Amino acid sequence: MNKLEIKRKLDNMKIDSNYSWELYLFNIDKRLTGSPYKITKVNFKDSNDILNYGKNLIECMEKYQLDKSLEIEEYCGENPKISCDKLYVNNELIDKQWLYFKESLMGAVVDSTEKIKVKGYIIYAKPKVPDLKDIILVKKANPIVKGEKKKSKTFKITEDETLDNFNDKIFKLYLSVDFFIFNEILYTFNLSFQEIFNIEKTLKKLKENAIKEILSKEYFDNNGNKFRNNLQSNIPLQMYMNFDIEKLIALDRLDARKDIADTLKISITNEGIFKLEDIKDIKILVRYLTGKIIKEDTTHKIYEISGNIKQRL
Repeated sequence: MNKLEIKRKLDNMKIDSNYSWELYLFNIDKRLTGSPYKITKVNFKDSNDILNYGKNLIECMEKYQLDKSLEIEEYCGENPKISCDKLYVNNELIDKQWLYFKESLMGAVVDSTEKIKVKGYIIYAKPKVPDLKDIILVKKANPIVKGEKKKSKTFKITEDETLDNFNDKIFKLYLSVDFFIFNEILYTFNLSFQEIFNIEKTLKKLKENAIKEILSKEYFDNNGNKFRNNLQSNIPLQMYMNFDIEKLIALDRLDARKDIADTLKISITNEGIFKLEDIKDIKILVRYLTGKIIKEDTTHKIYEISGNIKQRL
């Protein structure tokens, strides 16, 4: 969906008869086996309060977040901050963690806020009307603010304009979100979802598999493990995200290797062995194998893709 289509869907949420609204707190404990999420439901004394908050949230999200995003772009780890990235929840980067997260959300019950640590909160909009989809909005921020703190003292102003001790807790909900999930797609305005869904762990596995495949090819000179060490230590995790095994297999042909070496301006021997001693050349090779450098079939021009920007090399 483009921005206009998303805004139409969000506008449906402002109609009282279309959606009911619920609030949840969540914590993440990565030490646990299985699901790392603990999610707790929080009720409002007056249900109109969350209804009004939800409508205000959607209006502010549209105006100050969605409208200021240039485009809706596929998540690649490199898009500019002014884009709104999207990622299907069945993507291998988040699919397992998303299932854990959703299962915990569906099974959440009311519990004392004293008993849990809080990583963030969820606004869950459930449709009352057929054909509408539920929307899950997530903010990575603890909304519980304590009046009594170690490094500060809070007082309340009384009716007679004097100060009195204030030791109660307050609940502060923001009029912005980090990301939301609609129709099995995650739309994000920043990178908070990476920590919540532990993407780094998945990226490390993708990186390990990619390096293993690259090093299995005899036409890369490992140069006393220098090539391996550069692949492991000097290439960002995100660069391995879209590793294309077919591009690597295509290099099994000598003529293909020489053609790519000439195209990318990287060293190769007459026997077809890549001599990649410069980290710059290694990064160029990895960007080619992950679709970040492309060669147009018709013009044979070389382009580098960075986020949503395509520029000629």
